[in-house]
Amino acid sequence: MKKNEKYIEKILTWAKKIGYQEEELVSRFNEYVKETGNEVIAYKRLRTELSDEHGSLLSSATPFYGYIIGDSGLYDRIDNMRQSATRAYDNLDTRQKAIDAGRVTDDGTVLDYRKKTRFGQDNLKFGLPIEGTELEKDLMAVISSDPNFEVIRVAKIVGSGDDSAILEGVQCFNWYAFRGTVGKSRADTNVINIYIGAGTKFRPFDTKLTPIELANKIESIEVSDSILGRMYKDKYDKKPNSQYIAVVEGMVAQTFLEPRDNRRSFTIIDEESGEAKNKLRCNISVNIPIVFKIYESLLVFGKLWKSARTNKYGIEVKGYLPLGLTEVE
Repeated sequence: MKKNEKYIEKILTWAKKIGYQEEELVSRFNEYVKETGNEVIAYKRLRTELSDEHGSLLSSATPFYGYIIGDSGLYDRIDNMRQSATRAYDNLDTRQKAIDAGRVTDDGTVLDYRKKTRFGQDNLKFGLPIEGTELEKDLMAVISSDPNFEVIRVAKIVGSGDDSAILEGVQCFNWYAFRGTVGKSRADTNVINIYIGAGTKFRPFDTKLTPIELANKIESIEVSDSILGRMYKDKYDKKPNSQYIAVVEGMVAQTFLEPRDNRRSFTIIDEESGEAKNKLRCNISVNIPIVFKIYESLLVFGKLWKSARTNKYGIEVKGYLPLGLTEVE
């Protein structure tokens, strides 16, 4: 095998690993050969550039393409677990259930009730008093392992500890190519977890695909009390910790965008009927930009809840796809 063929073979392997078109990397290599007059230098230059752009080429992470639809902001997982368990203990109706589940002790001490780590390993701190901090930042995205998005999934991209800072520059409602490791998902979720590492790079990705075309690939439900009720009963009722993400399509009818407790809200109604009697209240974090206006259509992703006072449904928005104004046929 000629030296040049040996380098091309390795470059083709890189293209598959990081999600580049093969011709693009081979073309870059050939350009560097012309510039330097030396295949070894050209090869090392390309390898160095790709490692800088995408992280280590030795990584086993999988290439993905994604459209970012939501942002959790930076939070402390340990503090969230502590607050949730404490609320359950303070409520006499749920105290014993929290104790029986191993979330708190009889005297209210919060325990680490995670049996497994995020990668499926045994949690050595399981059953011990919970302590410390675990900073995390999550992005909600519609992703695919191919640039044409033939097969798509809804995913939560997770950055933990120092790696969470990598996600700071990633903007909602933009396309990116990146690499990550798929983690083990809970049985009660329809979303996959993709974990990033210290070498992860997010590269802006150009595509002719539009958010509307992406939305057409996603199964969603209408804003209807009967439909929402069936989903709530199936996925959330008596399952307070359910991680299932509902996808609801509707038209923005009202907005309440003055932040309260770091959240804003809006309501969506069924686009076709235009009836406001069936409406869904959407609570959305201040970390997710508002890029829509009243009367525009959205695909909203989040966890359903039901008001005990009004029996009306709402959704805690984890992300959304902006669809713009829908034309009347």
